Amino acid sequence: DAAATERANNFSKWTWALLKPLFENSLVQRLETLRNFTQSQLPPRLHRLPVLYPFSGADLLTAHGLFPQAKRYVLFSSLPIGDASCFASKLCQRLTSKRLLGFWQNWRWHKYAWTETNLMNDMFVFSSKELNMT
Repeated sequence: DAAATERANNFSKWTWALLKPLFENSLVQRLETLRNFTQSQLPPRLHRLPVLYPFSGADLLTAHGLFPQAKRYVLFSSLPIGDASCFASKLCQRLTSKRLLGFWQNWRWHKYAWTETNLMNDMFVFSSKELNMT
């Protein structure tokens, strides 16, 4: 629903405000590397084409970094979307923030080159015990 979407958007903005100081420099370096590769290795006619990125999960960073002028990005994954109602719970928001930080730290450790599907599954699936819903 619209309220859950708004809470999710607000949560994303709040989380990025926390993560930005930790990761901004390394993200800028990663994006520069990707864009330099595209400019030097791919013909200009490919730069604006739509991007299809199978098994990407939420890796819009790489898609946009390689093709910043693309008109459309289609990313898909085998990971479930999850329950947006989680964003209504302060506890769930805190757990998500903590795990998101761990995910970003792991991703940074890999120089933003790849992520681990099993790690994403393990990090973002909460048990009812963790959410005190037992």
